Amino acid sequence: MSYELKNFKVLGYTTDFNKCECCGKEDLKGTVSILDLIGDIVLHFGSTCAANANKYDSIEAAKLAKQLIKDEIKAFEKAQKLYKLDCLNKAIQDARNEYQESEELKAYNKRISDSYDMDNSTYELHRAIVQENIRIGNIARDKKNEIILKYNLPDGFSYRLG
Repeated sequence: MSYELKNFKVLGYTTDFNKCECCGKEDLKGTVSILDLIGDIVLHFGSTCAANANKYDSIEAAKLAKQLIKDEIKAFEKAQKLYKLDCLNKAIQDARNEYQESEELKAYNKRISDSYDMDNSTYELHRAIVQENIRIGNIARDKKNEIILKYNLPDGFSYRLG
């Protein structure tokens, strides 16, 4: 069975060729043999390209359309990546701002600042100061982790908030 499509004539299906001459896809189970009536040559298209062949007047037009579609897909994917990166950077900045303004970090920074002003004359007093600094530091760290989860930041971004 054969039928004509604009400037193409479908001759049939063959398993002798496994590469589409329209889009270049390889490892196909078979191809559709199409006679290009303008160039009087037989082309082998994958089933998708063969089904779309009637939309175009020539193989060059079909290839150009496919290339334009590929270019649009690439541009879309690039824009999508940039958008995701912008969203991530905004989330990082929002998380950083929230952490810098948190009462937990302010209390930790004040405690560290105050501990430098204290008289560390005895070991016990120095040890108590260090333990309290660690306790308050852990509270600030927990707040940071809470903010990281809130903004859904990937692992490893905690250093960018401090």
